[in-house]
Amino acid sequence: MNLAEKLEMEYELDKLGVDIIERCFTICYEDDFNAIRDVGKIIQNAKLASLARYNKKRYR
Repeated sequence: MNLAEKLEMEYELDKLGVDIIERCFTICYEDDFNAIRDVGKIIQNAKLASLARYNKKRYR
């Protein structure tokens, strides 16, 4: 899916009353990172969630 299609789908999910919209590892894909940033501007009710990885070495 391209960015416009992702935004349209998430907008429609928000209108349907979906409470949480989950994305994959948005930090891994620039398109997904941009999409979640942009969808945050257009949805009104749903919460956005994105998967993340824990890096043990980084937090020691």
